[in-house]
Amino acid sequence: MDIFYKTAPRPARLLLLIFSLASSIVGAMMAAAPLFFLGLWVSAVIIYKSIRDPKSWIALQQDGRNREDVNRFNRFVDALAAGGVIDAETLEEDIEIEEDAPLVYTVRLHQFGKTGDQLQKACAASLNAIGAVDVEVKQTAPSEYIAVFSPEFPHQILSDTPCAYDDLVDDDITIQRLPVGVFLDGSPVEINLESRNMLLNENPRSGKSVLLSCLVADLARINACHYRKGGKKPIERVIVMSPKILDFQTFEGCGIRLVQDIEEMTAALNEVHAEAEARKAWCVAHNKKKVSPEDYEAVGGHITVVIDEYTVIKTSTIEDEKGKTVKIGDLIEQKIMRLVAETGFAAISFVLATQRVSSTNMSTNLRDLIAGARCSFATETIESTKMILGDYASEASCHDITTDQKGVGYISLDGVRPRPFKGAYASEADERAAADLMRGE
Repeated sequence: MDIFYKTAPRPARLLLLIFSLASSIVGAMMAAAPLFFLGLWVSAVIIYKSIRDPKSWIALQQDGRNREDVNRFNRFVDALAAGGVIDAETLEEDIEIEEDAPLVYTVRLHQFGKTGDQLQKACAASLNAIGAVDVEVKQTAPSEYIAVFSPEFPHQILSDTPCAYDDLVDDDITIQRLPVGVFLDGSPVEINLESRNMLLNENPRSGKSVLLSCLVADLARINACHYRKGGKKPIERVIVMSPKILDFQTFEGCGIRLVQDIEEMTAALNEVHAEAEARKAWCVAHNKKKVSPEDYEAVGGHITVVIDEYTVIKTSTIEDEKGKTVKIGDLIEQKIMRLVAETGFAAISFVLATQRVSSTNMSTNLRDLIAGARCSFATETIESTKMILGDYASEASCHDITTDQKGVGYISLDGVRPRPFKGAYASEADERAAADLMRGE
């Protein structure tokens, strides 16, 4: 069975540091200035990177990570042996094992009598040894399986996972497929807003703005993708409402409507309601129960209303002509609740994003109407997580996510159990590129 184990690598960076220091000393003794300064420079770089950037490939800590990668792989081999998937008669060509990502393994079984059921049982029995709380085994081809372990604390793994927006997007962005991040196994997180809505929560500076940036950039790309496929008219319209509208200023002038004034928000919601009524008449005239994606050109496009900083909006007040205080935030919530409840047929979707959500700053009636995607980044208490994820909160330890693990959260898509994920980072250049596509440039 030893043929299946990996060998721990030698501590290459430590050896390089020792060699560099030795070279510097030799250079000093021999009065060889180039050798002295080269050895001193390499040593200084290794020490500096190890202190200031421990994740750098040249940092001394990387030696430890390489050893842990090997040890983790070998623990998986041990689990397969304990479960009978590998035995004394198993040859090297009988099984292929690849680690696609930390705790994600592809296994190809070629030995007669070895089955996916055996692999499932072996993986389930190895959770403690692997350091995981759950495992999912999927068959991806004849005799090929992927085992995805859920670690007890996946947050740091995800935090260390690079996730750039540019690596996720392609020319096939649609309202049913909006990539915003990656799951623990490396697969993309894709939001579907066709006849669906989204609810998003976080502690300040935990990742909400990053995800919204990706989402709006996706929405801005939809029309360009549609035109490449032969489309003639735009199929997506976007309205962004936020007291912090500067977060979306890159999209100014590209066709996305940006609304900051609280009274203008009320007017915009009234316009959305009028549009929904017009689409109701269109459905009646065309004997349709709902506006489907193939109808988007005919009705003027799907409409996505992104509402950021919902708590701030909900608690807003204004003064009327008589100087009396009007709780305009409550009026806005009532309008949103009515629209969410009544416009599912009309190709109108709402994305509500807030901080530290609770029943005092968001109606539970409105929350319960949000069907589609529910996402929570770091929270302070499990009660805040429960406000978003409901009974699934016990399976989503958002309150254990630390402030330096930005972009890490849990997401539930279409009512399934939440999964940990990492939100993609969209740079200003990514936002500008998306905005230019929406302008047709």
